[in-house]
Amino acid sequence: MKFEFLLNQDIAEKWGRTKGASSEEIERLKECSGVELPTDYTDFLAFSNGADTSIPVQPYSCILYDVKGVIECIEFINDDYDLLADLPGFFIIGSNGGGEYIVLELKSSRVCCVYFSLTEEDLIEIAPTFIDLLKLFGHSEEIESV
Repeated sequence: MKFEFLLNQDIAEKWGRTKGASSEEIERLKECSGVELPTDYTDFLAFSNGADTSIPVQPYSCILYDVKGVIECIEFINDDYDLLADLPGFFIIGSNGGGEYIVLELKSSRVCCVYFSLTEEDLIEIAPTFIDLLKLFGHSEEIESV
């Protein structure tokens, strides 16, 4: 299983796994997003529809939105703002709960934190891939490597 490492007893209780999104919900997200979402990301949503955990790197808190939350974010961006105009190729997947978004770079699956101003200069890499982000789940102290 791709995400078996997240079921480790030491980690599982620290990241708040939820029931996975249905295939219909994931298809709706794909349609609403208008972009090609990385398979690791959509597979994770089928495994757990979002997450809320600590991570050992800035921004230290990682709230991955559930499918409904991502769709609401897309609708908010499309209706009220052009939040990602300065960050083409990125997709908002969550936040730290304090004014910073967690974004996924679509071509490489790199995961970054970006301040509310959403400019490329404000990007702080959290993990080189989405799977590497998941490997940080439940850790609150800095670890040497991802």
